[in-house]
Amino acid sequence: MSSSSSPILDEIIERLIKDLTALREALYGKAAPTAVKAPVAAVAEKRPRLFVPTGETATAAGISQIVAEAAKAVQAAPVAVAPYFKELPWDQHLFTTAPQPVTIKGDKYDLGRVVDFVMVLPTIDAQIEFDQPVEPVTPVITGGTIFQWNLRVRTIYYKAVSETLQGQLYVFAAWWSV
Repeated sequence: MSSSSSPILDEIIERLIKDLTALREALYGKAAPTAVKAPVAAVAEKRPRLFVPTGETATAAGISQIVAEAAKAVQAAPVAVAPYFKELPWDQHLFTTAPQPVTIKGDKYDLGRVVDFVMVLPTIDAQIEFDQPVEPVTPVITGGTIFQWNLRVRTIYYKAVSETLQGQLYVFAAWWSV
C-alpha cells in the first residue's frame, strides 16, 4: 500500500472527522474539545471483533438491564451503551496445511476444536464445506482464492474439481479462549 493518499480517501477522512466532531458536540455540548487530527499515514488494522460485557454487567441481571437500556439508548445516542462493553480480540490462532492433499476423492480436516473464524486457501479449484460433507451443488472455490467463513467451525470438508490435479489446502483459524 502506498503512503500517499488519494483524493477520495482524503474526502472520506474529512467527512469522518466532521461527523465525529458533530457527534461529540451533540453528546457533550459546545464545550467539547473539537481538535481532531487525521492520522498521518496510518493504515487501519482490520481485526476481528467481539464485544463482551464488562464488570458487574457480566451477570445475567446486568446483561438484562443493559439490553433494556440499550434498546432505549440506541434511539437517541448509539454510543450510550459503549461503557458497558469492551472489545475482545481473538487471542488464539492456527496457521496450517491440511494433512491430506486436495484430490477428486475428497477428504476432511478436523481442526481439533471449534474455532470462531476460518479462512481456507486451496491451491487448485475445489469445493469446500464447513461441518458438513461436500455436495454436488457445493460452489467451486477457484485455486489461489482465500475463502473466509465467520461462523463457528470444527471440520473442513474439501474435494478437488479436477480428476487429474492434486493440491494443498492452507488453513487459517482464530478463536477466543474465554
